[in-house]
Amino acid sequence: KVKPTLLLLRQIYAELFVQLQEGFRASEDVQQLKRRRVDDDVTLQELSRERDPLGFHVNTIFRSKRFVVLPQARGRPWKFLTSAQTYWSVDLEIADLPCSKFALSNFYASPVQKTNQGESVDVDLKQFFVEVLGVKEVLTREELARRFQPQSRPGRPLQTHQEAPQPRGEELSEDEDSSEDSVEAEDDATLGLQDLLGDEAGLLDILPAFGSRSGASGAKRRRTDNLPADADVDATFLRNLMSRCTQRTRSAQAGEAMYTGGSSGLPTTTEEVALRKIHWSHGGVSLYACGPPAFLASPEALQAEGLSLAGRQASVPRGSFLPSEGLKQRAASFADSVLVPLAQFFQVPVASVAAAVGPSIGRGRNVHGLICFNLPQHEVRRSDLCRWYCEMCRLLASNASGEDFSTAEVASALTAQHLTRFLEFQASVRRRR
Repeated sequence: KVKPTLLLLRQIYAELFVQLQEGFRASEDVQQLKRRRVDDDVTLQELSRERDPLGFHVNTIFRSKRFVVLPQARGRPWKFLTSAQTYWSVDLEIADLPCSKFALSNFYASPVQKTNQGESVDVDLKQFFVEVLGVKEVLTREELARRFQPQSRPGRPLQTHQEAPQPRGEELSEDEDSSEDSVEAEDDATLGLQDLLGDEAGLLDILPAFGSRSGASGAKRRRTDNLPADADVDATFLRNLMSRCTQRTRSAQAGEAMYTGGSSGLPTTTEEVALRKIHWSHGGVSLYACGPPAFLASPEALQAEGLSLAGRQASVPRGSFLPSEGLKQRAASFADSVLVPLAQFFQVPVASVAAAVGPSIGRGRNVHGLICFNLPQHEVRRSDLCRWYCEMCRLLASNASGEDFSTAEVASALTAQHLTRFLEFQASVRRRR
C-alpha cells in the first residue's frame, strides 16, 4: 500500500504536467499558437481550449473537483480543494496571517525531476498550477475578503422542506455521500475562516456578513490518526510559521499606549499589562513603561524606575512620561549595543524593537508583534549580543501562539535557522569596533 506523502503528490502533479506538455507540443500548429500568444496575449488556458482539449478538460476537472491536495502538519486532516479555492502565494500585506501557510508555493515550489524523452528535466509546478489550472498567483487582502462574501461563496443550495424526502431503505451512492455534500463550515478538508485568518478575522471587517467563526475551531484541532507522519510536511509548515512570526514583527506598530492581558467580562488568569511610551527615542528605538494599570498611575512607582510626569511648564504634553538622565544613558547604550544590531540582522524595522522598564516586563514581552526587551540595569557590551539573539528568537516565537507547533519548538527552530549567519554577523560587528 502506497502511503500518501508530499513527495508522492509532487511526483503525481509533475507527471500530469509532463504528459499535458507532450500532448500540447504534438499539435501541428504549435509554432503558430506561440506567435499568437505573444501577439494577442492569449493565455495558455485559452490555447488549450482550442488546440488541446485534454488540457482544457483537466483544467475543468480541477475547477469542479477537489483534486488539489494540501498535506497538513501534526496529523491534522489534509485539505482537498478545487483549483478555484487555492492560491500560489500571498501578498506581503497579509503574509503574517495564517492563510499564508496554505499557499501552494509552500508545498510545490521546489522543482521536480522527471525523465522526458530520455532526458532528465526539472518540472516547474508553478506553471502547472497557475497557467494550466488557473490558480490565482497572488492572494491579496481584497481577494481574501471576497472569499467570505456570501454572494460569492460557492456551496450547495440550501435544502428546502418542500423537497421530496429520501425513500426509506434507499442508500446514498458513494458520490452522494462524499465530503462535497457536507456543510463546508464543518468540513475539515476545506479552508474555512478560522484556517485562513485565525484570531485576526476582525482585520478584514467581514465577520458581520459571514457570521460567527466559533464552530470552526473545534474542527481545526482534530487530528487524523490514519495519516502517516510526513517530515517534509512538518518542515514546510514550520518554515512558514517562522516566516510569519518575523513578518508580524515587521508590520508591528509602536503605539503610544498598548494593552495585553485579561479579557473584559470573562474570568482569566492572564496578567493585565499596559505599556505606555516614554517621551524619548534613540535612532528610532522607543522606550516603554510596562506594568499593571495601577503602576502607570502611581507617581511613586514611576519614580522608582527613573520616570517622572511632565507638568504644565514642560515643553511636552502634560502627563507625558519623562526619563531621568541615567535612564536615558542606559537606554541609548542598550539600543546601540543590542537593539539596532538585532533589528539589522533579522531585517525588521528598528521601530519594531523597544526597551522597557517596569514590574511586568520580565525577561521581555511580545506585545502584538512589538518586541520589548527588559532594559538591563548594567551596561551591555556587544560581546553579550549572542544572549540577546536567543531572547529575540524566543520573543519572535511568541507570535506563533495557538499554532501547530509550541513556542519552544518555534524558538528552537528560529535559533538553529539563523545561528550560522548570526555568528558571522557577530564577528563582523566585533571587527567594526
